[in-house]
Amino acid sequence: MNKTEKKTTGFSNCPTFDSANVAYVVLKLFRKNQFMRSLLLLPVALLLNLNVLLNPSIEFPVYNDLIDPYLQDFYLNMPITHWLVLSLLFFTKAVLLNRLVIINRLSNTITLYPGLFLIVLMSAFPIFEFVSSVSVALLAFILLLSNLMYINARTSVVNKIFNVGLYLGLMMILVLPNLLFFFMIIISISWLTSLKQRTIFNLLNGVLLPFLFASLYALLWDLPFGDVTTNYSDQFGIGNISIPESLESWLIVVLTSLYLLIVLITYNTVVSKKSIQSVRKINVITVSIVFILLIHVISGLPSKHNLILLTPVFAYYTAEGVLKFKRESNAELILILLVILGIILPFVA
Repeated sequence: MNKTEKKTTGFSNCPTFDSANVAYVVLKLFRKNQFMRSLLLLPVALLLNLNVLLNPSIEFPVYNDLIDPYLQDFYLNMPITHWLVLSLLFFTKAVLLNRLVIINRLSNTITLYPGLFLIVLMSAFPIFEFVSSVSVALLAFILLLSNLMYINARTSVVNKIFNVGLYLGLMMILVLPNLLFFFMIIISISWLTSLKQRTIFNLLNGVLLPFLFASLYALLWDLPFGDVTTNYSDQFGIGNISIPESLESWLIVVLTSLYLLIVLITYNTVVSKKSIQSVRKINVITVSIVFILLIHVISGLPSKHNLILLTPVFAYYTAEGVLKFKRESNAELILILLVILGIILPFVA
């Protein structure tokens, strides 16, 4: 076989259309950052979330007694609309994560991989596939990180600090243990720029604004004060210090532990050949893992659903790891395994 024949004999002329070829096409498709290609993340989300329609018997996780019951009714009574809204949420989070990574130069190669792997990771576990208070909090978390990344010593940060506080306040209204992110934000600001008293004041103003609107809503609709306090007090405890009971819970624990090990091992590789400011921003993303795990520990509701907040961090590290692979087959294998996990798990968990 001559050299010309070798070049033309490959994937393009392959008569089979197996999972490896599909993974190859997907990875090639999202390797470049183009507007039209980013839109293709929506059909990916729609396809990977089909198990929401095929297996609707999964128990809905209720974290916020004031909000989640309405979302649960939406899930049970309007399954197709719920599937569409859920997929649109997945798509929006993926686009925002890609934008965060690209604008802040967190990767040496501009791709759509972070958003792709975010969708794949969220779709891999049925417990993450709900429009719930925690899934909305994840959207606010990505927006919080995006505004936090804008902060540096050379630009005015007043409006960005306020926005960070605003999104934190929204996350706290949805799931109050998210207040631990306040300390992560303070640490992150001290890394990115000088921490001043005015900065903390602007942050607190942003945090309090959602609570002001929530209080006005409670007064107008005459919500019982006891129901509100009970809702938020129930969100604290040590409900997640226990041995996992279901297969899905075990897989989440194993995969989370595996990813934590991967982050520790690959951190130096990920931050190599990046600017000091980019390294600081990567540190912000990485240290959020500690606070998410602490939030999970102090949560009074025994569920792994709040670990969905880890998916943007793990998606970023997965994307960086895939770009480091010398053999494309390794990247294809990771994608195939995650997709297969999402297809099989709803029926065996």
